[in-house]
Amino acid sequence: MRNPRERWLALGLVVVLGGVGWFVWAGFRSPRAAAAQPEVAVATPGNGPAEVAKVARPEAAPATNERAEIEVATTTAPVVAPETSLAIEPEPENGIPVRVLRGRTEEPIPFAVVTYAAVGARTPLEDVARMAHGTDMYDRLDERGRHYRAGEDGVVLVPRPKSGTIQVACEWNGLWGWLDEWEGNVAEELKLRLYPDSQFTVRVVTGPEKKPVPGAKIAIRYDLGYDDSSILVEKETGPDGTVDFTHTRQYTEWYWAHTETMYVTLAGLFESRVEKAFDPADLPELIELELPPLSELEVFVYDEHGERIDFPAVVRIDRAGDEAFHNDGLTAAVVTEDGRALFEQVEPGLDVKVDVDTVARHDVEEAEGRTAPAGERATLHVHLGKSLPLLSGRLLRPDGTPVAAATRVYVRLSDDGRRRNQPQIRTEEDGKFRVMVGTSLAKVERIHVDITVDDGDDGPSLGAKLEVAGPIPRGARELGDVRLAESPVVAAGRVVDAAGNGIPRAQVTVMTARINNRVTRLASVRTEEDGTFQAHGFHAHPEIQLRASGKSHTRSESIVVPTGSTNVVITLEGAGGIAGSVVFEDELEWFCDFAVARARKQGEEDFMHDDWLERPGFFELNGLKPGLYDVRISMETEIDAGVNVEGVQVVAGEITRDPRLQEVDLHGLARVLKFEIVDPEGEPIEDGHVRYRERGAVAWGDNETWIEEGDAHIFTMMEEMDLYVLADAHRAEFVPGVRDERRIVVEPGLKTRFSWADKMHPGKERALSVRIATNLPEYPELERHISIGQKGEPQDNVLPAAGRYEVRFKVYEIKTEGGNRRWNILGEAEEPLEIRDTAEVQDFKLRLPAELMALLPPPPEDEAADE
Repeated sequence: MRNPRERWLALGLVVVLGGVGWFVWAGFRSPRAAAAQPEVAVATPGNGPAEVAKVARPEAAPATNERAEIEVATTTAPVVAPETSLAIEPEPENGIPVRVLRGRTEEPIPFAVVTYAAVGARTPLEDVARMAHGTDMYDRLDERGRHYRAGEDGVVLVPRPKSGTIQVACEWNGLWGWLDEWEGNVAEELKLRLYPDSQFTVRVVTGPEKKPVPGAKIAIRYDLGYDDSSILVEKETGPDGTVDFTHTRQYTEWYWAHTETMYVTLAGLFESRVEKAFDPADLPELIELELPPLSELEVFVYDEHGERIDFPAVVRIDRAGDEAFHNDGLTAAVVTEDGRALFEQVEPGLDVKVDVDTVARHDVEEAEGRTAPAGERATLHVHLGKSLPLLSGRLLRPDGTPVAAATRVYVRLSDDGRRRNQPQIRTEEDGKFRVMVGTSLAKVERIHVDITVDDGDDGPSLGAKLEVAGPIPRGARELGDVRLAESPVVAAGRVVDAAGNGIPRAQVTVMTARINNRVTRLASVRTEEDGTFQAHGFHAHPEIQLRASGKSHTRSESIVVPTGSTNVVITLEGAGGIAGSVVFEDELEWFCDFAVARARKQGEEDFMHDDWLERPGFFELNGLKPGLYDVRISMETEIDAGVNVEGVQVVAGEITRDPRLQEVDLHGLARVLKFEIVDPEGEPIEDGHVRYRERGAVAWGDNETWIEEGDAHIFTMMEEMDLYVLADAHRAEFVPGVRDERRIVVEPGLKTRFSWADKMHPGKERALSVRIATNLPEYPELERHISIGQKGEPQDNVLPAAGRYEVRFKVYEIKTEGGNRRWNILGEAEEPLEIRDTAEVQDFKLRLPAELMALLPPPPEDEAADE
């Protein structure tokens, strides 16, 4: 329609048809519907942008769970929105309100469908599966969750569980969000903010022709460093060799604050991991992995009678050696089926160690083997209860009935009344149980056994106390039938407000009295509707501590009462909160991961209350006593630099939204500076860190960022700062008065060599630690650990600066108690050391002072004879 006249005729026709459609539609509306709510925007799946809809409520009473009927006015057939094939549950009467919002605008999303699940209701098999491998939290939520529809105001009520964690997720027109809240921390109202969803695809291929591989197991893992890596989610490729990872914000959002790299990996065991790294902040559309030649490993697990087990167990495999199983992210794991576990993706010809944990029975066993050649399968047979000491028996309730499976049972083992370990176990159907005893604890003469059964309510728990004569040999020690008894009341009373009114659902925590500056948490209960509470337990302490808190009240101070007190009254003060938001440039979106809103009551010295900014910049400070507060928005460690708002009034029972704290403009304040750290030849520095402080400040504080491949990024609110660059094997570089990005050149460090002037003979019960440190005027304290062998071979070291150092010697005594090593300092001494500014290697022979030398064990007899 290039002719203007044609365009105007077409537009007129649309207006006429729209008017006729509206007249017909309006004529069929009831008078009550015509007087209904004003127009609201309703997003309907598959209809693109939100269309203008009119909402008519049915004549049912407002207290019912019936939802509004939606009629959408269009020029074509009316659209009823939003329809769903999910089974919608009726809202609970006393549920937790969840407000579904668009993340950036906080605009309510009407009639959104949320999925809810309570994590506390897991089966034993689910517990085993979670230990075996990472499972997508929200895939599980979709499988067993219940669905609720929000009202036109975007608010929906979800059940309020007695204990555990609640999970709520919602997907709506390309937006997605989730909540994962421990019930004890749930506020009066939850906000479920939805943001654009994030996802990517992984394709697995094999051979030169890159043939797609269906059925390949792919996982996402994070890696924060040694002994801190884990599989987050595991999936299989489809017929086309691809698999989609959706809703990735559930793990990339949090882990990005800790590491800038995550991995897509083949979920198996390999000498070198088959994986590719990706940046969680910048997800790729497609990642391709190439499948190498594989073999299989089959593991059969047998009980103490030689029969294949018929209960679930976790089987893990890792490369053989002392470091096996130290890192879940590098360990393959599966759950047994009829006593059989099959690993389908393992590298051929690897020496492996196998670890079996039945979880429910707490049997643990290890074995070793070797994987088969490519395309073949190796088999391992593992017999439980052969290598570790166990306690076994049968738990009976007071009436003589067995404690059935799926009941949580806690067993605390100790040798002198001190807590050692408290594993959670599950009984079998006939009440039988097994609990592993630590190897060190199994050697003591007498073991105290405290058993507590959790039936999932706030009433009296069941328990028993036993003493078992040691030592416990390998295998199972039979305890026979253990009859439980109701736990006595250790404290009872009431939690009230300042007017003496009972506070419902306040949390009361019971702890031991402080002994040797330590306390142990014994129990936690919630008050009834009238504020009363009863705490039960088997506790031999003459005195206990009580502390209470409420969702709209401040936490009380701890009070000490005699065990068994029944007239305790705890008074809580009403509390309020402060909420606000910030705006900043788009490239600073990740500023929220490093920014904090802090508050302090006027008259106080420190900012005691804080909250991380939630992307895209919201914060809420709760639990504040009424009064005037100062609020500061700053970086995590830059508490002295930021935006200040003074005199914010907090009222009990209210969330203050001071206009000065709404959309605080951080343009030009928060910024990201990138520094290039290189050596004199221009090569990037691989490792090190950069510390920074406000220009001219006395202390450096904790402001620090790492150097990675020559780059260092600083998120800051400082206008001008001093930098201190400490790169490995290079000299420390002090750069004052930095305002903008720049390249920083660091020189090679000072080469030193340390050795012993005397021969050292530290034994297993003695250890020697040597450190050198300096306090130079322009640098914070520099410290290096010197590792010199017992025979005194020279040890090369590179120091970052010239100056006066102190050599610090410490001699330790090593003791092992309950499996834990304790290091007691027997003596220490210092020796001055002067490091010159030279490019030559500087040799130093260290001599241990005589008083410390005497603390070390004498040389072995054969060495003494040689001397």
